Amino acid sequence: MSSSSQEVIVYFNGTFMERLNGAHARMDSFLRFLLRHFERVIVYSFRNHPTCPWTDELVQRFAAEYPRADLVLEERTPRLVAMTRLKNTLAMFLPSLARQIIRLSLPGAAPVYGSLMKQHPSAALIINYVDGLTQLNGVPKGEFVVETHDIKFINYRFQAHKSATDIRTISKFR
Repeated sequence: MSSSSQEVIVYFNGTFMERLNGAHARMDSFLRFLLRHFERVIVYSFRNHPTCPWTDELVQRFAAEYPRADLVLEERTPRLVAMTRLKNTLAMFLPSLARQIIRLSLPGAAPVYGSLMKQHPSAALIINYVDGLTQLNGVPKGEFVVETHDIKFINYRFQAHKSATDIRTISKFR
């Protein structure tokens, strides 16, 4: 991933344009880094994130702030949400099958993502947060990078005041 002639696809669930937290600020910084080192940068995201949706105004701001980056948006459907939950459950109970689980997809459930992967088969794939492994409609067999900075289950444990052995806490640990 060091050549400036390569292309990269970055997955971030929802918008980071309003810089509501450290993860959003980190994504801004990371995207600027990628734009300096890659010829083509594509950001793939779900438009209808429950707390950080992509509005038309934010899409315009993205285009103005990152004129060299492409933003590719898709709706996250109830079918994809259900598939994510299924994959998370399977990964929790069958961690040895994680590689196969993250490759699971629902045919036609994310046509924009499918087209993106077919149009850019040699692009480096960077997935923001481990959650993205199951949110995407199948992760390709090739190599990819998971960019993350925290451990979700620890955050959940302390915020929810749960024990480390609580089933909801364990479900966050992947």
